[in-house]
Amino acid sequence: EVEDTGPGISAEEINTIFEAFAQAEIGRKSAEGSGLGLAISQRFLKIMGGEITV
Repeated sequence: EVEDTGPGISAEEINTIFEAFAQAEIGRKSAEGSGLGLAISQRFLKIMGGEITV
């Protein structure tokens, strides 16, 4: 199990964070990243028989 102590994700954005190119507001403001990290991670984990949740 891994825990994140970052700034958090709003309830409105939780449903979209695993979509390719989706970014939370904090990510859009920082202008960093592409919005692919969680989408790729989720797909890879499914292939390996695991899961990722928030």
